[in-house]
Amino acid sequence: MTENTKNNRKNQGAMDAYSELIHATDRVNALLENQLQSFELTTSQFRVLEAVRDHGPMSYTGLGEKLLCTGGNITHLALNLEQRGLALLKADARDTRKKMVHLTPEGEKLLGKLFPLRAKLVRAQMSTLADREQETLRRLCRKLGEGDVLKFVSEMTRWDVEEMEAGVSGEA
Repeated sequence: MTENTKNNRKNQGAMDAYSELIHATDRVNALLENQLQSFELTTSQFRVLEAVRDHGPMSYTGLGEKLLCTGGNITHLALNLEQRGLALLKADARDTRKKMVHLTPEGEKLLGKLFPLRAKLVRAQMSTLADREQETLRRLCRKLGEGDVLKFVSEMTRWDVEEMEAGVSGEA
């Protein structure tokens, strides 16, 4: 078996696994999004409220890093949550140029209603897996999330360059 064939099979296996992971995640997320719609919340708004609840008041920058969102997007989300009375925006005590997002009592109350419902929905969806399978899934997802992206990109680029060079030298 040629190296190119091995790489193609590895690529296809990785793409198939990724596709299944995304499909399963999308199904659960669709159920969760429908649940949030009944509370007139978007997934991004919920994630902001959840992050502030779990970590305390956070700056736009901190939220952006935590949620992998741009500063402009966080600003928009925070302003919408403030208009609804779910979050409060205050200047940081140490740096008044920085806005901090705080949870209001109304935001706390909403999350108090939402979390048990979300937990019930997720538990129902995850019940198709045995406890040991859920633990394995958690470990695998953590491993994927902690993967060395730079090493991966370097490795993939090396393969691409080798394949291009092989193609160029093969044509000459």
